[in-house]
Amino acid sequence: MKKIIILLVLLVLLSGCAIPGHPPATQVRATPQSPALWKVRMYRWGDVVFSGLLLTRMETEDAISYVLLDGTGIKLLQARVTLGGEQVVSSVLPPLRNKRLPGFMASALNDIFLLEPDGEACGRNGLVWLCREHKDEQVWKKAGAGPITFWSAQYAPAKENGGQEISFSMPWVGVRMVLLSDPANSQ
Repeated sequence: MKKIIILLVLLVLLSGCAIPGHPPATQVRATPQSPALWKVRMYRWGDVVFSGLLLTRMETEDAISYVLLDGTGIKLLQARVTLGGEQVVSSVLPPLRNKRLPGFMASALNDIFLLEPDGEACGRNGLVWLCREHKDEQVWKKAGAGPITFWSAQYAPAKENGGQEISFSMPWVGVRMVLLSDPANSQ
């Protein structure tokens, strides 16, 4: 029992280590045109928990601004995220201030749009790793420590409208977010 507790403590400490990153290279960048309108759907253990719109705008190579709207067009959250997941919230509806949504969005958008491996395919910092893989028209990014995957993101052409589809997953907590761009609504 002591060994299991020590192992869990070590895993928690390792998961707190920063994943190495640098601004994405232009030729493999899987980020939105600036600005871009995304349909967003969030799932928790397979059940839809949120559906709405997300407007993103790349400010610099290492910062993205976003506005999250619900399905009726009400602005829920407006913020700016920098590489590393630091977030400055411009506005948030009062019921969401003490919820996990603002923190989740900062972390997810950092991972999806800003964080890239130091090496061409993989970057490591001790046991913590971040990898990018290309296959046909799809790109996968994964981050984890040792054999454990913390999160993954899959970038693919959208089947419906010729836009882009991004699927972000945190399997250990059962969270998945799907972003679908519409080229007609992006500029």
